[in-house]
Order: sequence, then structure tokens, then C-alpha cells
Amino acid sequence: MFAGSQITKFHELALFTGVKTIGGAYQPFANSTIVELTLPAYLENLTTFSLREAASLNMDELVMPTTLVTLKEMQAKGYIGKVVVKSLLTTFAPHYMYGSSLSGNAKYTFVFDVNGVIPLTNTQYANNHVYYVPDNLVDTYKAAANWSTVASKILPMSQLPTE
Repeated sequence: MFAGSQITKFHELALFTGVKTIGGAYQPFANSTIVELTLPAYLENLTTFSLREAASLNMDELVMPTTLVTLKEMQAKGYIGKVVVKSLLTTFAPHYMYGSSLSGNAKYTFVFDVNGVIPLTNTQYANNHVYYVPDNLVDTYKAAANWSTVASKILPMSQLPTE
């Protein structure tokens, strides 16, 4: 898609209404110089390798569109302070973080800004990351299927550090 691109800021990507999936067998930002991006407004799936080779990323936050249903194995490089999820995903499978976030190296900082529990569909790398959820849902997440295995990593949004 944008492999090898010299684009550094790509907020216009949000206007690509036909892009429903980023990721899969290809690495769309491989060997690019992308530093910032805004995801397409109608994106439904952000999957394997989607940000893996985007080593120059340096963003305080990456906001997922409200249309997103699958967030799976993003494998980001660079720095993404926090990943903000604003939709009740049907598939959530975090993977290894090759870069860093507010929570440190090799850790995503996920912020689930939703009114319900997002199903954790793969726990293999889930313990590597930190999850901020609405304060009133902390206990619900900690008790939910698969989430109970990472209960100590689930924190109330009121404790989210400022940048």
C-alpha cells in the first residue's frame, strides 16, 4: 500500500472511505518514513503486520475508528503513546509491541473508551500490555472470560497518565 513511502504525516488516510482492512499478509508501511497517521473513518479491520515495519512512528495516540470490529496482531514499531478504542470490537487479539508506549517498551497502552466489555480473543501476548477501561467496568473486565488472566493489567481510566 505505502511501503517505501517517504510520507511522514498521513492524516489524509482518514479520508480513504473504501479502505476497510489494513494488514494481512502484506506490511503496508514497510520501509516507510511514516511518523503520524490517522486511520480511515470506515476501517473495519486492523490486522496482522498492519504497523509492524513503521519504525518511525511517533504519536501520542492512535485512535481507532468507531467502525472497527477487529483489532488483531497490530505489531507496531515506533512510539504510540496510547491506542484508543472507541467501538465494541468483536475480535481483540493484541500481539507483541516492537516499539513503546506510555507504559514502556514492548507494551501497548490500550484505552477502551466503550460502554461494554470487549472480548479478549487471544491471550498469548495479552499480559505484556496495560488496559484502561471505564472506571465502572474495571471489575466486570477483571471477571470476564480471558480477561481474568490479565486482571492486574486492567486499570480505571481515571488513572490514565497524562503525557
